[in-house]
Amino acid sequence: MSLPFLLEIGTEEIPDWMIVPALNNLQDMFQALLDQHALGGRVTTVDATPRRLVLRAEGLLDRQADVEELVMGPSKTAGAGAATGFAKKMGTTPDQLATHSTAKGEYFAFAKRTQGQLTEAVLAREAGLAYASLSVVVNHAAGRGDSGTQVELSKLSEVLQQSLLRAVRVLEFAVQVPA
Repeated sequence: MSLPFLLEIGTEEIPDWMIVPALNNLQDMFQALLDQHALGGRVTTVDATPRRLVLRAEGLLDRQADVEELVMGPSKTAGAGAATGFAKKMGTTPDQLATHSTAKGEYFAFAKRTQGQLTEAVLAREAGLAYASLSVVVNHAAGRGDSGTQVELSKLSEVLQQSLLRAVRVLEFAVQVPA
């Protein structure tokens, strides 16, 4: 899925001679951010007034792609204990480890898969914004046609109330201050 992006920064009065360098810098830095975090897209336009900088980008991915990397572990000659320790470090079991041959010999290896993050979460983190999302789904079957999990219209209010109570409990737990 391809997403548009608009960034508007309100400022104090920017001297005329600073606007073009500021726009060039904003464009270069944002494009580098997109590239560094594999978010796709490209900056299409930048513009400004004396009190505002605006950047528009097109084609951002809705989330980063998942990444799989081969993590090399200890030499096979190190034995079962080393394999067990490496597997534990990777969050798996020794039977899930592979063997990888190099010029220096055979090594235990693990294909580590990292799930890509939502683009909005990456951008919020990079901008230093506190970011969280808590969604309430009232009808899990919405838009799916006939379903055994669909909620009757007369029950939506009841389901919404139950869902909101669960959301409040989650928020209360999240903001608890340790004694």
